[in-house]
Amino acid sequence: MKKPIVFLVVGHANWGKSLTISALTGGRRGRVQLLGDPFFIRRMSNDDPPVSKYRAFILRRDPTVDPLVVAPYCPETNPASPLLRAWDAGYTLSFWVLRDDYYGRWRITPAEIARLRRRGPVRIFSGSRIEASARARALRRFIDTQL
Repeated sequence: MKKPIVFLVVGHANWGKSLTISALTGGRRGRVQLLGDPFFIRRMSNDDPPVSKYRAFILRRDPTVDPLVVAPYCPETNPASPLLRAWDAGYTLSFWVLRDDYYGRWRITPAEIARLRRRGPVRIFSGSRIEASARARALRRFIDTQL
């Protein structure tokens, strides 16, 4: 069996995390076959209220049942990153970062990226006005390299 791993698609609110995941899976969520393996797919992020539902989602994941997960993640303002710590309980973390918002006005900060790098591998996807299908292809390549 492969090691349990969660692929977190990182960005702030309205940056295209969920659209990217939707394009990756053809709009499917829940348990989905991807790259020949079963994945659990979530499209709602921790920046979608209430955050307690995201935490409950993490705590319900059983790495023996759902060893591969793709989920969106908005960097937490709390440097202790309680949500990442919850994922740490059963999964290896792997981060695919949408560095820029769709319109190129905002970026994930170097400090936010540094905090992610302390937790696991990070791949930065940069550029603005890039459609979800192109982002999904890049995400798929990243996932393939980590399996």
